[in-house]
Amino acid sequence: MMKTLALSAAIAHSVYAEGPPGAPACTEEKLGMTELDFFDSKILQNDLQYGGKIVYGNIGTVRDRPVQLHVSVVDGTTYESERADVRNGKSGKFGQINLFTDLREEESGEGNFRFCFHDEETGEETKVSNFHFSIYDVDERDAAQNGIKEKLIIDTSQATKYFLDENTELDTYCENEDEVEPCTGRTVFHSSTKGTGGDNPKDPTQMTAQQISRSVVFEFKDTACFELTYNHYCPEGAVTKGEEWKCKWYGGGNFMFAGNAPEVVETGECVPLPTASPTASPTASPTETPTDAPTPKLEKQGASEDGDDPEFPPNECESDVELIVKKGTTDFVDTAVQILSKDTQTVKVALNQVWADARDIDAIFYEYKEDKFNSKCYESNEVATGTTYDEITLQCNVMKPFAQLKLCLVDAEDKSFLSRGDDATIPRCCHEEEEYEKAGTPTVCYELEINCKPGCEEGEAQEAVRYLRG
Repeated sequence: MMKTLALSAAIAHSVYAEGPPGAPACTEEKLGMTELDFFDSKILQNDLQYGGKIVYGNIGTVRDRPVQLHVSVVDGTTYESERADVRNGKSGKFGQINLFTDLREEESGEGNFRFCFHDEETGEETKVSNFHFSIYDVDERDAAQNGIKEKLIIDTSQATKYFLDENTELDTYCENEDEVEPCTGRTVFHSSTKGTGGDNPKDPTQMTAQQISRSVVFEFKDTACFELTYNHYCPEGAVTKGEEWKCKWYGGGNFMFAGNAPEVVETGECVPLPTASPTASPTASPTETPTDAPTPKLEKQGASEDGDDPEFPPNECESDVELIVKKGTTDFVDTAVQILSKDTQTVKVALNQVWADARDIDAIFYEYKEDKFNSKCYESNEVATGTTYDEITLQCNVMKPFAQLKLCLVDAEDKSFLSRGDDATIPRCCHEEEEYEKAGTPTVCYELEINCKPGCEEGEAQEAVRYLRG
């Protein structure tokens, strides 16, 4: 089972005063330390998603010679992301790789990566005598059992030690759960708390306490290459509204890394590691079966990863989604509700964030009838443009073949998406949260009718639409 990492680090200190047999002491050795500089590095190649590499030029200096860092996919594994073209490479002072979790692809959010140093001039692999490599922002889209989770999996024997904040939010356990730490196989560093795009670190040397608690730093010696797995995934056994193995939200997340994180190293716990030969390639991920979480009246959905400009196909029929009432000034966008299937009694739709003027929306509330007797109200936070934040099935009206849906968008005025003219009120069943009830927070609401009758009305244009989800 999972164990709190701060506790395991404390056990390592108490059991191994100088570390486990064959392990180095926990004193940081700064002499000869190579600093990895992603901010001033140059991206020389960036086609990892097509079977190539990400190559960071001028990443550091080894024995007075400049070196490159090459990131490739571990042999025998695959990697793909529909956001890789715009996300992979660098993000400010960090290296970055996008992972995209798809509803129908169980392993879609997993990447097995090999990091190797190469001499800038000769192109040959070269060992770096002493360096730090840090992983950041290990969090999850939703704290509920059926929210997207993140985990780093690594054979820690490739390193000499690792550092974690004494108040770490990460859970650690051996991939082979029959083992006790330090693991002889791979170690899992797992997210435990919800995060959003707004709490991502901007500088590895100036982080908040929360950002420090979601980071881990590894110290390597005499290393040319190392491997790790990063997984942005929907837990096996997740259930959303009765549908097996389905998370509340699907989309992308960014794997962030850099060189040293001094605040973690200087104030955190150090776990010394026995050295051994690294495994040739990552082994299979552990099976996790979380228990079902209770369903509250107001369910908060996970935050979505920063998106790009929306590209969703139009609905099949012109009358599929009709705006009946708008409360506020911001216009409704038709593809915000995309019909996936309909059979007169129910209609299944994807809810998309398609407002290109909004980088991300603070909150979207949506209310609808799940069956004849029960109305449901949900809240999704930090919803990025270009993402699908939920798929829902609505009960259709008994007398007429349509279903009703209310959508409310709430966004701070200083973000310049909504304005003071957007003065609507969030649906009553969503009033459990007071965060957006403050006077002056712009809110626009739409009341929609969604056609439940299969096919189009006579005379309507009908387009062949290939749905992306559903």
